[in-house]
Amino acid sequence: MLFLLCSLALAFDPVLEEVSGGHIDWSALELEVTITSQHTTGAWQDRRLQEQDAHDRLTSIIDKIAADIEVTPGLTAGSLMSGSDALAARLSDGLRRWGVEEARYYHRGGVALDGSLDLRIWLAPALVEQAGAEDLPITGEATGLLVDARGHRLTLTLSPELTTATGQRIVHVSALSENTARMRTPVIYVSDPADPRTASRAGDAPIFAAVAEVQDGVMILDSASAARLTAQDQIPALVAAGRVVVVVDR
Repeated sequence: MLFLLCSLALAFDPVLEEVSGGHIDWSALELEVTITSQHTTGAWQDRRLQEQDAHDRLTSIIDKIAADIEVTPGLTAGSLMSGSDALAARLSDGLRRWGVEEARYYHRGGVALDGSLDLRIWLAPALVEQAGAEDLPITGEATGLLVDARGHRLTLTLSPELTTATGQRIVHVSALSENTARMRTPVIYVSDPADPRTASRAGDAPIFAAVAEVQDGVMILDSASAARLTAQDQIPALVAAGRVVVVVDR
């Protein structure tokens, strides 16, 4: 079944954010970067030197891109790592654990390395520290929350915020349970609600909501959606369990 879901998901375009040398796949929650070392003269003909050069450059660019990733609207991973507390140390250590997915060697010299960083695993400690809800029983017919944010310019974050026009917060990091934060991100992003990842996260009977505008990185519900969600007693439990999918433009 898992293989079938993965195969079906491949038929849908992931949500990609282009960055220097690669992209952030917000559907798979991975930062993927490719670096090529083309030094081929003198001592640089040594494959080991070429690999080390590419690896060092990958480390530098992954560090730079990762630091700019927002954990919550306006709060970057870099700002969390700049402190002197235990969280900063854990994130800095976790950033060193990116992996080389593939190495390609060219016939006339040179090597290309594909580096990948799992954002969920890396930033889980930041989510756990900010998560503040209890694990709540999910009752009723609704299985999740499906938020349509297409047509709006949205800075993607690991834990976005969704509010009503009056400021009532519906989705935010402190509404996530600590147990959920250890296992999954608060939301996933897809470019098509028919993507199998939607049902995998939000179930077969999600509550639908539409975004009217985005202000300072925060998604604001339209009036009909706000009325529907605030009247639903199930929403806190669904959000605490991370059963939220956000549909955005590619």
